[in-house]
Amino acid sequence: MILNPDGSLVCEPRTPPPRSDEKRIYYTELPQHEIERDSTIVAQLIDFAFGILGARHVEVRVCDPN
Repeated sequence: MILNPDGSLVCEPRTPPPRSDEKRIYYTELPQHEIERDSTIVAQLIDFAFGILGARHVEVRVCDPN
């Protein structure tokens, strides 16, 4: 509930809450050696994120563990 300067009350939020599908953002890091060991791991990860989890945005980073 919000009290406006003119004394009126607002009982609902002014901006609607984000839709649940807008929150489906995922992030992961993969070590370089995993990609070299299994060349299909990125494709599997993308299939899993979008197909199973219902992701709307996926960020994948390849890192060097050294």
